[in-house]
Order: sequence, then structure tokens, then C-alpha cells
Amino acid sequence: MSIHSTLCICLDISSLMYRSLYSRGDKHISEPVIYRTIKYILDIIDTYKPKYLAVGIDGNRDKLFRREIYPEYKANRSERPKEIVEGLEKMKEFFDIHNIKYIQHDLSEADDVIASVSTLFADKKIKTMIIGVDGDLCQLHSKYIRLAKPKKDGVKVLKTWTDVQNNFGKIKVDSPDKVRDYLSLVGDASDGIKGVKYIGDKTASKLIEQFGDLKTLYLKIDEVEGDKLRQRLIDGKEDAFLSRRLIKLKKDLDIGVIADFEYNYNYELAVDFLEKYNLEEKLFQKTAKIVNLDF
Repeated sequence: MSIHSTLCICLDISSLMYRSLYSRGDKHISEPVIYRTIKYILDIIDTYKPKYLAVGIDGNRDKLFRREIYPEYKANRSERPKEIVEGLEKMKEFFDIHNIKYIQHDLSEADDVIASVSTLFADKKIKTMIIGVDGDLCQLHSKYIRLAKPKKDGVKVLKTWTDVQNNFGKIKVDSPDKVRDYLSLVGDASDGIKGVKYIGDKTASKLIEQFGDLKTLYLKIDEVEGDKLRQRLIDGKEDAFLSRRLIKLKKDLDIGVIADFEYNYNYELAVDFLEKYNLEEKLFQKTAKIVNLDF
């Protein structure tokens, strides 16, 4: 396989699989979720030709360290659909035959894996592109780390902080280092993170821009304009700092060394995999293209 870039690409596999699950078309395919997910990954490899690939997988929801901090964390989430649970095991099989490193820690989430991997590469000044849809990942945007939102035909790479703000509508602060404190006020209902009651996007943005961070905001609470707003912040202080703990991404997971993330696309095994799941007709040409075979 020809490598043209030292780029590392980090994938949040669950978000890609859910995207595949709810995509239209290809209903006649026996394994539509893994078909669409693999097709998407092959398109990414073909387009960007990264030297390194990393896949983040969520740990056991009941054992997550955030559940130890706050038992209600993600408690309102429904069980994963059968197609996702079974499809994930097949995707792991696909990753194994190509030596694509996937990481799943029981206590952590895919975002923590991605944060740890991207930090590892950034420390060595190797560029990383994160493909995912979670706003928490905006904390990671830096000189060597870029977010990319999945599209039907690839990704939209968010090169500047303005790009990030425009594509993650909820993020309304002027730098990545303020995202965590901003989200600590706003909360995240989908994850069961409370934030401060009745504090919306605009108010949270104004407060963080004025005071810089959550700690300073509460140290200077008397400087907050408006008795009602000040009281809401006082009443919600405990929830705000609890939310801040939950939103923090772990960057120090045991993920191995950079060389572990070099992958080896194996054409013969890829064909065997496609035949096993009756996908060869749809993906054969794309698989051949990855290894520059002329068919």
C-alpha cells in the first residue's frame, strides 16, 4: 500500500455506525451497517492516505468512571440497537485483519481514547484528524489536531476555530480552552449532564468570555450583573463543577506507542471478509482501489 501522508486519523466508530444505521438506501444488502461503515472508512483511507489509524470504542456504560462520579450519567440513553452491537463485533474483525488499532477501555469512552491518541501524536508534532460528531471533542482543537464532521461523501475538515464554531452550533466561545467551562454551564441533556439550570448558550458564552473560566466566575460572583442570574449561578454551583468533572476528557489512557497505529491493508483477507458477509460485489472495486490493483 502506498502511503502519502504522516497523518493520523482517529475514528469514533459508534458515531459512524449509527450514521450508517440511519442512512437511506442499500436496504437489500445483508449487512447494511457494516457495508456503509466499511465503505466510508475505505473512502477516507483512499482520500487522505494516512500513515496511522486509530479507532475509539466506548467502554461498558455501566462501568464508566463518569458513572462512579455521577450515577445518572447517560442513564437516559436507550440500549444500543442489535445492528450496532452485532455490527461492532464484525467491525473489530475487519480492523484485526488490517492491523487497524482499536481501543476499548471498560471505564472510559471513545472520546477519551481519541483524546489520548490525538495528544500522543500532537506531542510529537504529528497531525491528527478526528472524525466524530461530539461537541466535547472541540476541546482538542489545536495546531496539530483538527476535527472533521462526517458527510455523505467524506468529511468536512474544520481547519480554523471559526470553522469549528460554525459547524458545532452549541460551541460559542472564542477558543478551545474555554469549551469545557462553557459546557459546564450549559450542560448536555443527552448525556445527563445538568450544567446550571436556566443558563443558556448566550448567557454561558457571555460569562465565560467575561471571566475566562468557571473558577474565576465563582470567585468573582459578586461582579455578575443581575440578581436573578447571580442567584441561579449560586444555586447551580455544585452542578456546574460536577459537570466540569464529567466533561473533562482523559488524555492519559494506556494506548501504546505511535508505531502501534501503523496499519497494513491486507487485500486477500479483505476479500475473504467481504465474501464471508456477502459484501464482495459492492465493495470489491473499492477494496482493490485501496491497494492500487487495476480491475
